[in-house]
Amino acid sequence: GELGSSLVDLHGQHEHQTLLRARDQVTILDAYGASTALAKEVARRYRVLQALKDQLEEREEQQRIVEAREDFLRFQLNEIDEASLEPGEDDRLEVEMGRHEHSEELARATQALNADLYSSEGAVTDRLAEAKNILSRLVGFDISLRSEAERVDEALHLVSDVARALGDYATAVEFDPGRLEEVRVRLDRIFRLKRKYGPELADVLETAQRVRTELYAHDEAENDLARIREEIRVSEAELLSEAAVLSTERRRAATELGVAVSEALPDLGLVGGKFEVKLTVSDALSASGAESVEFVVSPNTGFNLMPLARIASGGELSRIMLALKAILASVDEVPVLVFDEIDSGVGGAVASSVAVKLARVAEAHQVFVVTHLPQVASRADAHLVVEKRVDTDITTAVVRHLNEDSRVHEIARMLGGDAESDASREHARELLAISSAPISDERV
Repeated sequence: GELGSSLVDLHGQHEHQTLLRARDQVTILDAYGASTALAKEVARRYRVLQALKDQLEEREEQQRIVEAREDFLRFQLNEIDEASLEPGEDDRLEVEMGRHEHSEELARATQALNADLYSSEGAVTDRLAEAKNILSRLVGFDISLRSEAERVDEALHLVSDVARALGDYATAVEFDPGRLEEVRVRLDRIFRLKRKYGPELADVLETAQRVRTELYAHDEAENDLARIREEIRVSEAELLSEAAVLSTERRRAATELGVAVSEALPDLGLVGGKFEVKLTVSDALSASGAESVEFVVSPNTGFNLMPLARIASGGELSRIMLALKAILASVDEVPVLVFDEIDSGVGGAVASSVAVKLARVAEAHQVFVVTHLPQVASRADAHLVVEKRVDTDITTAVVRHLNEDSRVHEIARMLGGDAESDASREHARELLAISSAPISDERV
């Protein structure tokens, strides 16, 4: 398909060739006007612009989704931030509330413990002090009791420290109903936040951070959108500038190509024929530029200009194609051209002109021509003859390469005389000799 059309261009009486396709006509015009590189740059800039527009559309859709929930996100963040939460705060407040709620019992119990351990008669510290004294005296009798004496001494210091701490605590602990109410209110607020965003306080703080990150990304995305819009503005300006230059080049090339092809048509039997390249400004820029390109032709006097594809006569269409190919030979990128009976319905001087133009095209391409005209066949550098053979009810086609003598024979046969007569063969040799002369000075 695509590969084949880029390697071989087939021209027959009823084929839809490359030159009939509108998308290829613009490529041909740009090649003729030496604007191919500029056209490719316009196409590249168009693709860049479209990619930016697609990116903008995608980002805007993402922004619309975020904006739809932005108020809700900001409400969440404000609700959490206004609470000024601290990690582990709920655990600390639970401890403080318990202390306030049981302050009386805590004071009474710690005072009693202080008395039992230290301040009352027969307190634990008094008995440990007595035990310490006894063990100190016994160590004088048996040194092995030293470690027990040291441990009792340590116990005495430890219990004394605990007793003093309990005494200090009992003195300090007090019931503060105002503070207790503050703690309860604070814990209630934390509980409600944990129920909405938790279950733990750490989850609440994590939710705040996640929402903050999302809102920051939204703000950054706004900046990104502004950047993309600016890139689109610059890209559009550059594309318009390049497309304007391309349009100017196309108008010039269209005029020149129209004149060149029109001048070639009479020699091909299309007297009064006219060829134009129609440029139509598009509603919007595309990858191919600011206009559409269409080849239109009037094959004879009195006919309106019409697109190439609407030419009813296969012979006329083929000869118009040949005129184009002859002019575009130097810029046509297809390496192999096949012309199938392009000379059908013509003869005499027109046939000779067709032959000259085919030879000119062959200077830049590999050309295969299927023909029944000796004027055309004699122009070829090499000849192949196609013959049908019937063998046991099976018809096959055989292709033979002709040597020099066979070429003379075939040209003589095509001239319509006796292919074996000396006159016919001499006429064929003369035609081959004339056709082998340089074509640079002949009208094409």
